[in-house]
Amino acid sequence: MLWLEPHLHELSARILEVGCGQGHLAAALAGAGHDVVALDSNEEAVAATRYKGVDARLATFPDNLPERHEDPFDIVLFTRSLHHVEDLDAAAAAAFSLLAPTGIVLVEDWAWNIIDERTAAWAYGLMGIGRTAGLVPQGLWQGGNDPLRHWLDEHEHHVHAIAEMRDAIVKHGKQHNVSITEETTPYFYRYFCDYLANHDDDGAAIVESVLAAEQQMLNAGAMAPLGWRLAATHS
Repeated sequence: MLWLEPHLHELSARILEVGCGQGHLAAALAGAGHDVVALDSNEEAVAATRYKGVDARLATFPDNLPERHEDPFDIVLFTRSLHHVEDLDAAAAAAFSLLAPTGIVLVEDWAWNIIDERTAAWAYGLMGIGRTAGLVPQGLWQGGNDPLRHWLDEHEHHVHAIAEMRDAIVKHGKQHNVSITEETTPYFYRYFCDYLANHDDDGAAIVESVLAAEQQMLNAGAMAPLGWRLAATHS
C-alpha cells in the first residue's frame, strides 16, 4: 500500500480496484478511510473480499461496470489484472470514463517479457530451493535446461506485454489531459507471497528475504526488473 500513498491526496478517496484477489489491499484501503469498490471475476475472491468488509462485486472488466448513477471514482486501480483483460482499448476507455474530473488511473503489473537468461536462471533456481525446503509445491517451476524458454512458453501467449498496456492507457489518457509516469520495481518475491500465505511469521520473514535478495540483484544490474507501475495523473 505504500506505493499508493503519494496518490491518496483525499482523506477519503473513492477507489475502484480492478482485480482485487483476496481483498487484502482493498481492505487496507477501506480501513484507512477510503470508499472502495473492488471487482474480481473469481467468485471465491469476491467472497473473501466481502468477508473483509469491502464492497466487492463479481465482474469481468470492462464488461460489468459500476452503474452510471454511482459517484465517479478518484482512482481506478488495476492491481496485477490489466495484463489479463482481453480488450485493452475498451478497458482503458472504461477506466477513464469512470473517473472524477481530476481522477487518476494507476496500474501495478509486471513486465514478464523483459526477462533475460540470468533472471530466469535466478528465478527457477530460487524456486527449486523452495521446493526442496517444502515451501513451493512439487511439480511447479521446473525450468529444465532452458528456464528462459520455459518462462516464455508459460507466458507469451496468455498475457499482455507492458508496451500494449502502456499504449492503451496513453491513448485514452491524452483525451483527458493526463501525464504518464512509470517506474520499475521488484516483483518476483510476490510468487513466494502466494505460496507462504499460511506460514504466518515464518512466511513473512522468507518473503522479506526474497525481496531483499531481488532488490540487491536489481541494484547490481544482475537481473531484469519484473515489476512495473504506471500512473496517469492530472498535471
